[in-house]
Amino acid sequence: MNEINQTILLIDDDRLIIMSLELILKRKGYKVVQTSNATLVLPLIEKEKVDLVILDFYLSDTNGIDILKSIREKENFSNIPVFMLTSEESPDIIEACLDSGATDFIIKPIIPKVLLARIRSALSNRSNILQIEMQTKEISSSREKLSEVLYHLEKDIKKARVTQTTLIPASYIESKFYKMYSYYKPMIEVGGDFFSHFEVGDKTDILFGDVSGHGISSAMVSCMAVLCFQTMSHDKESVESELHYLHNTLSSYVAGHYITGVYLRFDASKNILHYAYAGHHSIVLIRNNEIIELEGRGTPLLLMKDFLTKASIFPIERGDRLFLFSDGLFEIFNLKNEFYGSDSFLAEVKEKIYLQGSDFLKAISDSSIHFSSNIVKDDMTMLLIDF
Repeated sequence: MNEINQTILLIDDDRLIIMSLELILKRKGYKVVQTSNATLVLPLIEKEKVDLVILDFYLSDTNGIDILKSIREKENFSNIPVFMLTSEESPDIIEACLDSGATDFIIKPIIPKVLLARIRSALSNRSNILQIEMQTKEISSSREKLSEVLYHLEKDIKKARVTQTTLIPASYIESKFYKMYSYYKPMIEVGGDFFSHFEVGDKTDILFGDVSGHGISSAMVSCMAVLCFQTMSHDKESVESELHYLHNTLSSYVAGHYITGVYLRFDASKNILHYAYAGHHSIVLIRNNEIIELEGRGTPLLLMKDFLTKASIFPIERGDRLFLFSDGLFEIFNLKNEFYGSDSFLAEVKEKIYLQGSDFLKAISDSSIHFSSNIVKDDMTMLLIDF
């Protein structure tokens, strides 16, 4: 802080002392204001924006200690240095001054160099205190703003959660052709994993996908994918064509995300499963307590302008179980930085293969969560279809 901009208030009724102090201080560039009237002290400090006070211990109409106490009672003045001026080097007086809130004391006769050194030190400390107080206020203000932002964000996330939940099928669905069980655990309130089904006559279409990234933006894209799937005509001859339609439609609205997934169509009249991949790992068919990986290929939706996929078919037998799962269940690490991986995950699936429905899904999720020590870093979604 520049000395020229600093103001010192002198409170004394001795004109010689006032004149001496003014001379010393003004030579160093300080602005000086003075009074001997106790009632004017607080208004002067406020009006002149005083940076430091020099106060005589003995005044004709009042005690300097009383003025000192009145200054310290004002919260806005609490960090203003106050020097007590006294001609007595009495330990009792010094103790009384310091106990009442004095910053320092000056013994008469005044030694200019000592006085100026103490003033510089006190004003430097005050400058540091003001800076700390300003930073504290800024931090407090930032915390309040952050708390407000987080409050509204939490409300928005909860609303998004409700919206997303309405688009996700119930955890158990039964038709005359199959029973469907689902498990959905987003990393936060909302997630990028999704699935949806659409049944017309003897045919059921199912879309199972995972949007890149996490959080609200991924959840928005997943909702768009589900809405697009639910509103499309489902009249194309192949699931490959249906995926191309989804890719072309969503490309007009989505930027910065891509979707890995699989599109299924179960034809109950022929007991045939049609499927096509969009960059998704293999889904699993469970038959006679054995695991069959349904292999395929395809690029993720929305990743590139040109989308590539190939439709495949697989015959379905009564008692077959189709198991779909997101990569959040096996692309995980434990506290030893060991990778779980698809092989260990499928080995766990085979071990739990005797379990049915929701019990099967819960056991699988428990194994993945246990491996990661309950540290969930991605959405976990599963779908089990019993034919």
